[in-house]
Amino acid sequence: MPPLKAPGPDDFGVCFYQSHWNVIAEEVCEAVLSTLNGNSWTPSLNYTFVALIPKVKEPVLSPITKLSIDSKVAELMVENKREWNEALVNVIFEKEEAEQILSIPISRGSSEDKAAWGPTKKGLFTVRSAYYLLLEKRKSLKGESSIELQSDSRWKSIWGLEVPNMVKMFLWKAANELLPTKKNLFLRKIVEDRFCPVCFKEEESVIHSLWECSAANDVWANDLSGVSKWKREGGDFLALWERLMGGLDNTKLEEIAIQLSKVWLRRNTAVFEKRITCPKTLITTSIESLEAFKQANRLTNSNNAVQQRIVTVNKTMWIPPAANFVKVNWDASLDVKERKMGMGVIIRDENGEALLAACDNRRNVVKPDIAECHALWKAMQLCNDLNIQNAIFEGDAKAVIMAVNSDEEIFSYLGENISRAAFSADASAKAYRSSKDNKIVQKAESSHRTVMYLSCWGPIDL
Repeated sequence: MPPLKAPGPDDFGVCFYQSHWNVIAEEVCEAVLSTLNGNSWTPSLNYTFVALIPKVKEPVLSPITKLSIDSKVAELMVENKREWNEALVNVIFEKEEAEQILSIPISRGSSEDKAAWGPTKKGLFTVRSAYYLLLEKRKSLKGESSIELQSDSRWKSIWGLEVPNMVKMFLWKAANELLPTKKNLFLRKIVEDRFCPVCFKEEESVIHSLWECSAANDVWANDLSGVSKWKREGGDFLALWERLMGGLDNTKLEEIAIQLSKVWLRRNTAVFEKRITCPKTLITTSIESLEAFKQANRLTNSNNAVQQRIVTVNKTMWIPPAANFVKVNWDASLDVKERKMGMGVIIRDENGEALLAACDNRRNVVKPDIAECHALWKAMQLCNDLNIQNAIFEGDAKAVIMAVNSDEEIFSYLGENISRAAFSADASAKAYRSSKDNKIVQKAESSHRTVMYLSCWGPIDL
């Protein structure tokens, strides 16, 4: 047994017994034999908790904890406060683990524990979310090259092309191996073989049908294609696209993109209509269609520019509340890199006079919805402290506002924050609206980088 295993309930680690075995060996063996032979637990011994930890593919090595094996999560929180003990969490766990724990919002109420599905916003399981979760898990198990970030340029190149959207979608499907080739259909048990229906020689993959097949070679071998001297062997479609990016300018790359889509249509015509188009005609029509598309785009852009110059922009104005009501504008900003958020609140009466303005900040927040919930909760706290009974809360967080106004239960991390807001709203007549003009509030919450405590200003003192 490794000597640095976590200590048991008696606070003695494995290394203690190994180092002093010559002293305690006889007594330990006698106690164990007495227990086994007598089929009863020796009263003088403490009960031992055995933790069985399953093996995982991606283990995380954590430092030896000082907490006992039967410790509860509550021991990681500040006593009598609904917040994490940040210093203790950082000591016990590795940095990545600690950041994940500290970013979990803690319920400020006494609600019961409930199960939630993390990958969805509402906390409910869906097959779609499980599918993408498995894809992400499979991707994480694969090795990652040192130039992984550079590979993102391939996707940016595809979506940045000045070609019809249907061509971009075709390239995306080809890059993700989603085209209905014989290979993909065979894997889904739709067809009985995986051989190319045009050349009948090799397995029809995406790269084969678009680049390596003899029918595709008739197109690419033409001098007008610009790639007539290129090799026809290239791993997968993304690898081919990376080669095209490095060897062609942007205009030629756009022509190749349209030609690739037409090569696929040519293949379908050969399979289903038993006729094949001329390779040279395919290339010339691709070039002509690209030029026509760009010309139409230039005309549309020029018309839009003229319209923008003559259209009068209507400014969004702050609308005062009804008599005997106050309007509470709230907003939040989030710095994900620094794991820090700022919030701003301003309360005004029906005359537009500011009754109170406040700003605050909070650490270990990484989700925008949670940041907006903290800001809304702060706004309601201020109203409760001031005994404001009739208030209209106005913010620009559509997801939070819709969730507060909805009767549907939310099981995710957002649900507890929303339920707290809804519970507080039941105490008085309060409404929630969306606003596009929160300039004063945005100015307050943008100061979260320097404000380290709750600041309030106005004629009312808290």
